[in-house]
Amino acid sequence: MNFVKKIIRYLKLLKAFSIISLMDQMAYPHNFWLAIITKTLRIAIIMLFFKAIYLKVNNISGWGFGEALFIFATFSLIDFIANVTFFRNFLFWFSKYLKNGFFDYRMVKPANLQFMTAFQQIDFMDLTTILPTLLLYWYALNRMTAVLSIVNSILYFVLLANAILFIYSFVLILSTFNFWTIRSTGWGRFAAGILWMARYPTDIYSGIFKTVFNFILPIAFIATWPAKAFLGILSWQNILYSLVFTAILFWLANRFWNFGLKHYSSASS
Repeated sequence: MNFVKKIIRYLKLLKAFSIISLMDQMAYPHNFWLAIITKTLRIAIIMLFFKAIYLKVNNISGWGFGEALFIFATFSLIDFIANVTFFRNFLFWFSKYLKNGFFDYRMVKPANLQFMTAFQQIDFMDLTTILPTLLLYWYALNRMTAVLSIVNSILYFVLLANAILFIYSFVLILSTFNFWTIRSTGWGRFAAGILWMARYPTDIYSGIFKTVFNFILPIAFIATWPAKAFLGILSWQNILYSLVFTAILFWLANRFWNFGLKHYSSASS
């Protein structure tokens, strides 16, 4: 019962954050709509980029046009969820809250500090990109030769959730360094650069790079492996590896966050 009450309380907090963020962004309507247009155009331009490549080749490392586009659609969905919620909060706004003392104000509130930090601002300007992303899914599925499977579809959504948790853990570790550096917005650009590599099939890499991007810094978790699970070509060993790796990373990220929080001495120190 206490767990249910806690979930309801956090959902109410999330609703309040969403309303405040929407009001703040709609205060500048021209900027709001311009951002929506540019974000939508970005997806369209990258889709045209893929189309231009596949006019010259039939496949890239075994991935046909529809399959490669499905990977990009998967990446776009994960990128959308991360950017609407925790990504910018952790890697761009958190350092500012530490610097101006707002984080100190949060510390006296009866709510989980990590939750408050992760979802303080909900970026509604990214919400409209869900429509072109869904259209991208439809376009990709109509150009794929794979036969839809209930089991593979379930695995796909499980690995999508795993991808979100993986990115969350990754950015949580990076943002925790702000407890010592206070101002480190460069982490956001670094993380975005790494994660954007996931929009391409990791099979295009070879040698040590393929090993790194599949198993050490596994950006394959984000889009390539969920897409492979959907197509029925991902081994159970890799599925298990991705789930265990992400669970361990999430545990380590929270331990590191608590360590950083314990050694934080406030903005006035």
